[in-house]
Amino acid sequence: MSELEREEPRTPEFYTRAHKVFKDLGFKDKSVTDQDCDIARWACEVVATRAARLSAVGLAAVIKKTNAAAKVIGPIQIGVDGRYVGTNPAFGERSDFTNCRDDCAAWQNIILTSKRECGSR
Repeated sequence: MSELEREEPRTPEFYTRAHKVFKDLGFKDKSVTDQDCDIARWACEVVATRAARLSAVGLAAVIKKTNAAAKVIGPIQIGVDGRYVGTNPAFGERSDFTNCRDDCAAWQNIILTSKRECGSR
């Protein structure tokens, strides 16, 4: 998924990378159109956004249950790990806590980032 999201959409670089991904998956080069590449990228964005938001909801529930937001001054930075998170810089943006319906103001200071970005090992 991160391979399809690495380049800006609808650019020559994106189509080159996307066709290579499809070829690596066993598709014949001529059977995959640029429109197929655009649709695959869109599907990857939708799935990745849902995964990030589901992760955020689980973390928000723990933070709310433990009242951690009231115990910390400044933003709460949470380091997450995993192959996809480590290779996709948009994961943190997609886990936007401001979309939480309950106590929105409390969630605006939560930052979800890869372990590499927050300095954890």
